[in-house]
Amino acid sequence: MSNSTGSFEVVRDPLWNNIRLEPEALAIIDTPAFQRLRYVRQLGHAFLVYPGATHTRFEHALGVFLNALKYLWQLGRDSRFSDVVDPHRAEVLMASALLHDLGHWPFCHPIEDMDLPSPVIRTHYRNGFIKQYVRDHLMLRTEAASNDVNDY
Repeated sequence: MSNSTGSFEVVRDPLWNNIRLEPEALAIIDTPAFQRLRYVRQLGHAFLVYPGATHTRFEHALGVFLNALKYLWQLGRDSRFSDVVDPHRAEVLMASALLHDLGHWPFCHPIEDMDLPSPVIRTHYRNGFIKQYVRDHLMLRTEAASNDVNDY
């Protein structure tokens, strides 16, 4: 699809209806690492008891992305917020919303709750992916971009 400001695609979601994805978001979503989330269930084996509980981390990430976009739009109407948050920081927030579950493996939250001695690598994996894709796909190659990514 396209409009007067550029091209975009729309994903149909049963909960959120239409989720509009700009090229920057599509560049992240179209990666193998993100597509893997289609096969990781958000609710584990709950679908065995509740047949409708088939929510994936892919769907969840798209919903988080849409909500982050809505929050930015609403907060952007307040000058106290819009004076502080520049477009670059908004892009970092949007990328982070998409990527927040990237390092999840099946049953990771119950495993994390078990207090096992080995360190959890999810945060390291996710942060490395965020740094790479913010730099490569969002073209944020300034020193400020590097500093901001390290803050998240």
